[in-house]
Amino acid sequence: MNSYFLGRKAQFKAFSSLYVDAAKPFVFFDRGILDIYAYLLAVKGRDDFWEKRIIPFKYDLVFLVEPWKEIYKKDTQRMETFIEAKRYFPYIKNLYKQSHLLLQFLKTR
Repeated sequence: MNSYFLGRKAQFKAFSSLYVDAAKPFVFFDRGILDIYAYLLAVKGRDDFWEKRIIPFKYDLVFLVEPWKEIYKKDTQRMETFIEAKRYFPYIKNLYKQSHLLLQFLKTR
């Protein structure tokens, strides 16, 4: 298994211990569970095992921002280079479009 997926595995384990305060009605995730499957689609193609487990997850609202070079920063959440992020973006967008209304932010400059 390459190091990229080991990093995503660590993020998945950390997610299982996430605490959400019920008194606060909104929760924002920088990355969604469907993103994981989108990366898999980009790297390996369709996988029935994962599709059955991930596709049922739904979000109330999805904001989508195309990779934007001027503000892009590789860090512990964004393990991809800017070039990789651009490669994965169509997979992420197409996967969310199948089951969610997307609010896509467009660059104006």
